[in-house]
Amino acid sequence: MAWSRFIPAGAFVILVVFLGIGLTRDPSLIPTEMINRDMPAFELTELYDETQRVTDADLIGEPALVNVFGSWCVACLQEHPTLMQLNQDDTVRIVGVNWRDGRDDAIKWLQRHGDPYETIIFDGESDLAIEMGVTGAPETFILDRTGRIRFKQIGPITSDVWRETIRPVLDALAAEELTTPAPVRVESDAVVDSDVENIVLTDLDLIGARTEAVSKTLRCVVCQNQSIYDSNAPLAQDMRRLVRKRVVAGDSDEEVRDYMRYRYGDYVLMSPPLQLNTFLLWLVPLALVLVGGIWFVLRGRNAAPTVDDALTEADRNRVAAALAKAETET
Repeated sequence: MAWSRFIPAGAFVILVVFLGIGLTRDPSLIPTEMINRDMPAFELTELYDETQRVTDADLIGEPALVNVFGSWCVACLQEHPTLMQLNQDDTVRIVGVNWRDGRDDAIKWLQRHGDPYETIIFDGESDLAIEMGVTGAPETFILDRTGRIRFKQIGPITSDVWRETIRPVLDALAAEELTTPAPVRVESDAVVDSDVENIVLTDLDLIGARTEAVSKTLRCVVCQNQSIYDSNAPLAQDMRRLVRKRVVAGDSDEEVRDYMRYRYGDYVLMSPPLQLNTFLLWLVPLALVLVGGIWFVLRGRNAAPTVDDALTEADRNRVAAALAKAETET
């Protein structure tokens, strides 16, 4: 069949298209699963005052930028002038989450560069950052006045990002407020998950083994296709700590994976499930193998039969007789 000649070219074009789509995506931009979800419940302390409690209820009442930063973060310094200008103009409420930092280091950094935050939540152990699905700093979440996450900005907020991306979202939230009732603030008395040391551990070996097994099935979202068990990245260490915490709390292995998947999506799973949004991931390799097999079979069938070029003794005799006859006639 003539069309079978085009099968390899067609398969190659399909492969190039998928590779092209992959190369156009920024691998540093991990899609967030937290959009249109409530801010995770938490109870931490204020950066400047260890005795002052800060909870998710404190973020209800008006829209806010929740900015994740650290004194160790170079890119945070890049966006800091923009945040200082927004605070000076009293444009929007800015709440800081000081992530994976030392309390004294963060305070000194703010004293040196200025403090644009109304409140700063101290998250030295990544308790809140992992709950929010943070992958790096700086990251900024826009909350509406009910405390629901409406947008996530990955990377520094520059003046262009503010004008073209952040401000339109806040304007849309302001328009929504005209048609929706104001939220009722309720002080949360819910007990946040207990720390590991507050739980009676009966089998440390089992907890360690389960933590290791689950960690091998979860992807470090900022690494080159490594599990959080194999990676030494700070975020992988935070994720391993959270896995152990959930195991100690009594979650099954599948519940721990679902817990992480809720925050980071299917990408966090080393083996993504077969479902609609991952169908092509599973289908394309199989389809290419199938197409290659069909082409190989058709190519074999359409190949011209081989001809034995060697002359038999009878053939040579006939040729000799014909030549002799031609000579006598001449």
